[in-house]
Amino acid sequence: MTGMRGASGRGGDDAFRVALADVLRPLSDPAAIQQEAARLLGQRLGASRVHYGQFVENGRYLLVQSDYCDDAPSVVGRRRLNEYGATALAEFLAGRTRVVQDIATDTTSTPNERAAAEAFGIRAFVLAPLVKNGVPVAAFAVHQTEPRVWTPNEIILIEETAERTWAAVERAQTEDALRQSREDFVRAQEVGQIGWWRLDTTQNILTWSDENYRIFGAPKGAPLTYE
Repeated sequence: MTGMRGASGRGGDDAFRVALADVLRPLSDPAAIQQEAARLLGQRLGASRVHYGQFVENGRYLLVQSDYCDDAPSVVGRRRLNEYGATALAEFLAGRTRVVQDIATDTTSTPNERAAAEAFGIRAFVLAPLVKNGVPVAAFAVHQTEPRVWTPNEIILIEETAERTWAAVERAQTEDALRQSREDFVRAQEVGQIGWWRLDTTQNILTWSDENYRIFGAPKGAPLTYE
């Protein structure tokens, strides 16, 4: 899919939302979801760098598995939250989006935050944290290597993308956990020589596991009866 850079106004934002939903819907790999969301948003906003990160180790680190970069170095890796400075950390924990137009002149930025931004080649950024049940779980960051005035619509779009990405990642992780649980269940049946059956009373359909066929000496897929 081609990028949407250059589309403007509400119509462009709506087209972006549709494109984001279409791209994320079939994806089952959390890393791929994060990568595609970052790419689409980065191209839409003409940003220098975009990434989604998950809080790990009791919220002490932000883990970035992939990012979108346009003439900016990658920041993939694990970062201590205190690297971002006291102001950014307070915003993280409160779940407030932090918007900086030029960190070189921003009076709310701490020396640590300026140093971290300089190390990553950042002059302007929007950082949208996600807090669930009072706990920070993830953050979406959009960086610019030059000063930039972020519009209200751009900030809203970043926050919406953060929420949609988190929901898609959660879905993928839940589906993977269920798939792994089913595989573990099947392996346990094979090792313990235990079968299972299920009766759908609404359609009067009896279903056996592969292990049940083996235990009863019946060919796999043979018609089942109650006798």
